[in-house]
Amino acid sequence: MKKLTPNFFKILCFLFFSLITQHSSLNTLFAQAPKEFNYQAVARNGTAVLNNATVDVKFEILQGSAQGTSVWNETHANVTTNALGLFNVKVGSVTTFTVDWTAGPYFLNVQLDLQDGNGLRDFGNAELLSVPFALFAQDGNEGPQGPQGIEGPQGSLGPQGDQGIQGIAGP
Repeated sequence: MKKLTPNFFKILCFLFFSLITQHSSLNTLFAQAPKEFNYQAVARNGTAVLNNATVDVKFEILQGSAQGTSVWNETHANVTTNALGLFNVKVGSVTTFTVDWTAGPYFLNVQLDLQDGNGLRDFGNAELLSVPFALFAQDGNEGPQGPQGIEGPQGSLGPQGDQGIQGIAGP
């Protein structure tokens, strides 16, 4: 068996660290606001808290009003609650948002399936308002100045201008 030289290990380490450095640099360079948002609630069945239970959670975005047209939905299956009935999910992590956010207002409808054989139950609606990332984007830091672009082509010659006024006569 051929013995590996110390130079081989140096090259291998250099390549490994180069890849890691490039990957983390690209992530920083192309960082964007998250395409999802957190949702936290307590699962209840009437007055009883559903602690350490498994539920399905369906989210729906309605356009125009709390009873508006559904423009997007996703279901989080088998979400587990903790000892207090609390659960956390990331809305938008199952199905990519395909919503034209400029055509609002929008409302979030939440439905839970308590996995008791009764199907989905409506847990209400709430209007979606600005979130911190959107507020920061509105007035946030300006990005760096880009490089000077290449010079454009010469424009076409314009029409002849009007005759100027007569100048003062010399001595």
